[in-house]
Amino acid sequence: MLGVGFDELVLIALVAFVILGPERAVVALLTLGRALTKLKRLSEIARRELQLQGKQLQESARLNFDASALKSSLTALKRESLAPVELKQSVVAPTPSAPSPSVNKRQEILALKHELAALERRLQYLEREERDERE
Repeated sequence: MLGVGFDELVLIALVAFVILGPERAVVALLTLGRALTKLKRLSEIARRELQLQGKQLQESARLNFDASALKSSLTALKRESLAPVELKQSVVAPTPSAPSPSVNKRQEILALKHELAALERRLQYLEREERDERE
């Protein structure tokens, strides 16, 4: 407790007893004990608050990392979806049971666009959540 051992506390109590007298020394020591108890309680509250702030900072850093990873994957998906698609003409006409390659590419592009939209919504959600935490 503040680097003061039992021996030092006994010495302080004896000096207070001699200087203040028996009645006032007891009151002074009780007041000192209450003040130290309050100080200990306040230091515990401050420690808990600092731990909570540290956890919130770690969570914020994790969200920033997630948001930046989503942004990079989102830009990569945008580049992929905006890149020109080469459709090769097949020499043989496709059979009715097998879809043509152009239909497969269109379906793939459509799936990528849906995935891109979902990632954009997720990114907006994370950015809103991060902004709310800052406020």
